[in-house]
Amino acid sequence: MLTEKELEEKLKEWEVNQELIKLEMEVEEIKKILNSNHQDKMFEYINDKLISYIGLSNLEDMIIATKNIKLITRFAIEISNINIEKLEQSVIDLVNSEYAYRFARDIKGANIKKFEDIILSEDNIEEAAEYIYYFTRDVKGANIKRLEDAIIKTKNIYFIMLFAENIKGITLEKFEDVIIETKNPYYLYYLAKKVKGVNIEKIENALMETMNVEYISKFADIKGANLFKIYYVLKSMNKNNECELIYKKIFSDDNDLKCIHNSNKAYALQNLIEYRNENNNEIKLRIYFNYLFDVNSKESELVNYDDEYVEYMCSLEKEKMNNTSNQKVKKYN
Repeated sequence: MLTEKELEEKLKEWEVNQELIKLEMEVEEIKKILNSNHQDKMFEYINDKLISYIGLSNLEDMIIATKNIKLITRFAIEISNINIEKLEQSVIDLVNSEYAYRFARDIKGANIKKFEDIILSEDNIEEAAEYIYYFTRDVKGANIKRLEDAIIKTKNIYFIMLFAENIKGITLEKFEDVIIETKNPYYLYYLAKKVKGVNIEKIENALMETMNVEYISKFADIKGANLFKIYYVLKSMNKNNECELIYKKIFSDDNDLKCIHNSNKAYALQNLIEYRNENNNEIKLRIYFNYLFDVNSKESELVNYDDEYVEYMCSLEKEKMNNTSNQKVKKYN
C-alpha cells in the first residue's frame, strides 16, 4: 500500500502525464488543421502552455510552412514575443500588397521600407493605387514623397483624389496638375471643396474651360471663388437663371455692397473712403459715388449702379481670360 505522501506524488506525476498527453494531442490537432482548409481554427488551441510545450520558434516555423499569408499575419498580430524579422520575411517573400500593408500597419517593429517596396512593386495598377493610398494613410513612417509620386503614376483618379484629400504634407501642386489634366468638372470642384490649401484660382480657371454649367455654378460656394468670373462665363453661355443666382450672391457676400444698400449714404460713403484700398472699394467709389453723395438720389436708382458695377467687374475678368487664352496660343506656336 502506498503511503499518503507516495500517493500524492503519484497523483501529481499522473496529472503531469495527462497534461503532456493533452498537449501532444493538441499539437497533432494543430498539424491536422494546418493541412486543412480551416487553418484559422488553430488559434482555438494556442495558449501559453502549448507555446511553452512546442516552443515558439517551432510554432512559427509551422505557421510559415503553410505559406498562408493571412494566417502568418494574424499569428504575428495575436501572439506575443514573436520573431518579427522571421515572420515579416515570410510575408515579404509571398509578395502580396494587401498583407504587406496589413503587416506594416499592425506589427510594431516591422520594416516599413521593405513593405513599402512590396506595395510599389505591384503590377496591377488599380490594386497598386488602393494600397499606396492605404499604406500612406495608415502606416506610421511611410515615405510620403515617394508614395505621392507613385500614386500619381497610377493615374487612378479616385485614389489620387483620396490621397490629396486625406494625406498631410503632400505637394499640392502635383495633385492640382493631375486633376486639371482630367478636365473633369466634378473632380475639379471636389478638389477645391475638399482639399485645403489648393490654388483656387488655378482650379477655377480650369473649370471655366469645361463650360459645365452645374459645377461652374456650384463653384460659387467655394471660399475664394471669383464670382465675377463665374457670372461672366455663365452669361456668355446664356444661362440666365444661374446668372441671377450669382448676381444675388455677389451682393449678399460683400459687406461693403451690403453697407451701400442697407446703411445711410453718408456712412456707406465714409466706409468706402476709409477702406478704399480693400475689396475693390476704389472701383465701388468710382461707380457709386454720385449716388451716395447726392442726398436726393433714390434707392430705386441703385439697380443701375449695381448693374454697372457687375458689368465693369466682369469686363475685367473677360480681359484677364482673353489675355490668358492668348498666352496659351503663343506658348504652343
